[in-house]
Amino acid sequence: MGEVAVSGGVRELLSLPTSGYHWSLLVFDDTSPSSGPRFVHHDSIQGAPNFPVAERLVDALSPLLVDAPGSRVPLVPGPTPSQTNDYDCGVYVMAIARAVCSWWIGRGEGGISNWFDAVRAEVDAARVKAMRPELLELINHLIEEKAKARAE
Repeated sequence: MGEVAVSGGVRELLSLPTSGYHWSLLVFDDTSPSSGPRFVHHDSIQGAPNFPVAERLVDALSPLLVDAPGSRVPLVPGPTPSQTNDYDCGVYVMAIARAVCSWWIGRGEGGISNWFDAVRAEVDAARVKAMRPELLELINHLIEEKAKARAE
């Protein structure tokens, strides 16, 4: 999505279909030996507006990942809960990444057989909202640690 200079609030800017910044997540998945590697795109906005950008990135990365010239690693949409506001896409990316990484670390634990199910089970609007103060606390803690290190 492109950046457009607009007077007014952030909500105005993000309401334009080609304005502002929107984050989505592209995951390289090579967990299935039978079907081979693939890219999975998670986009929390209805209609996945970043899918064309993900396709361009996959086109650029595919030659590095496959041996056959002209071959392309497939790109598929991943299950992604829809954000309920105009500003939480970055937090959704972090929540989805956390769910994928947690599943990967504890594969098979808790009865969740694949990371798509982990995303479905662990990411929703309420959890994303709860993640905001957690992130703020982490940022403040890191700022304090850095200030202490400088003072020493």
